Amino acid sequence: MKVLIFAINGRNYGIGLEDVVEIIRMKEPVPVPDAPPYVKGVITLRGSVIPLIDMKTRLGSAGALLPKTARTVIARSGGGKAGLIVDEVNGVADMTEGGIEPAEGVLGEVPYLKGVFRAGNQIVLLLDLGKLLGSSRGAIDSIRETVKIVPEDEEGARGVGGDDGARKLRVLVFNLSGEKYCVSLVEAREVIREREITRVPNTPGYVLGVMNLRGEIVPVVDIRSFFGLGAPESGGASRIMVTDVSGYPVGIIVDGVERTVEIPERSVQAALPTLTSAAAGYTKGHIDRDGGILVMLDIERLMAGDEISKLKKGEL
Repeated sequence: MKVLIFAINGRNYGIGLEDVVEIIRMKEPVPVPDAPPYVKGVITLRGSVIPLIDMKTRLGSAGALLPKTARTVIARSGGGKAGLIVDEVNGVADMTEGGIEPAEGVLGEVPYLKGVFRAGNQIVLLLDLGKLLGSSRGAIDSIRETVKIVPEDEEGARGVGGDDGARKLRVLVFNLSGEKYCVSLVEAREVIREREITRVPNTPGYVLGVMNLRGEIVPVVDIRSFFGLGAPESGGASRIMVTDVSGYPVGIIVDGVERTVEIPERSVQAALPTLTSAAAGYTKGHIDRDGGILVMLDIERLMAGDEISKLKKGEL
């Protein structure tokens, strides 16, 4: 099971990635009269009105003002969507069912939790999204009646943005040297914070070294040179995206992970003409979205290419 990990008042929480529609930057909500304190208002997102839940207040841990890293996680449960306001999104982790411990044994009685699990050196509180939003259902339904929120089943029936019945792809959006790229979410095993990387002598420049990931030695690569990109952006937001589509794990360094989004499959267009033929061969195409361009990587081809496939064979 893949879990999206985010921070609230210094604690790490998680929800199942299958329940995450997308992650967006904070928008100023429109207040709703007589809403509970934890409902900060509503926003409009591609034709739908989404209620925003202040997770600090909902979990009974109201704290300081939201930091600049705050994000809204658009999640779905029970036929509708809601936005969860969190302090920071920390990445994606793989979790095995056997790795969950009862929350009561660790923290005492905590509402809306399925349990606790460990992701690397982090303790993550796994939220029960059904209980969390179910307990808020009365308030959300009331808001829906007030501002005519479009339920998910209605929205799906008429299509979002005119894409009636279009098949959807869920993609992870990240930055490389100021450009936006994305991969199919199923190709990203997990996303972790940058950690110590041990340099390996006599390897090409794109091989940064190896890291220890829960006892597994994982090579880490920088794919910027494959796309003619310059030096990484500074700012401390670097992440390592781990993929194992070729049967062995490889970490890809990225400048920052932005969000996950759903896109119509038909919106993927041909590779950009500005890419070299070699670089275009590592992409599935590009997507025009929100006034910008996303280059969609073909992770399977990238991992099967001569450069990276040699990592598995030990030829570097």
